[in-house]
Amino acid sequence: MNISKDLKFDKINSVIACSWDDVDYELSRLFEKLEFNSSIYAELERSENQFLITIDSIQKDELIKLLEVSNIGKENIEKRNITFEDYIEEIYSEDDMKCCFDYKEDNYKIISALYKELYKTDIEIIESLCNFEYFAVVVSQKAKIINIH
Repeated sequence: MNISKDLKFDKINSVIACSWDDVDYELSRLFEKLEFNSSIYAELERSENQFLITIDSIQKDELIKLLEVSNIGKENIEKRNITFEDYIEEIYSEDDMKCCFDYKEDNYKIISALYKELYKTDIEIIESLCNFEYFAVVVSQKAKIINIH
């Protein structure tokens, strides 16, 4: 076998399985790191190849900060030709301080932002390799992710 001398082994990616059960806990760690109100909590509803993140007790300014940190919604806003404020109106209820991300792509971005913020690594969720217990992600081999099953 002839291996190119230019091959950079530090750029090789790995596919790993992460537990859905860890996402709620990891989101609470992210909220703490972003110095959000301590009463904020996230719920994750899941079924085969689908999941929905709902965030309870979040202030509007905290939601905006979360959206900015994770770059959530940008593609949906551009695709649908709506404003950032319109997008917030769609996903956030000021009456009960609840945010629900209806778009699967936004949920994936939340999890990607979560791992980037907490573990300083980029991940990509592989939708076809998700089941009720685990989701598969591609990470760089250098990544330091501790909650891997």
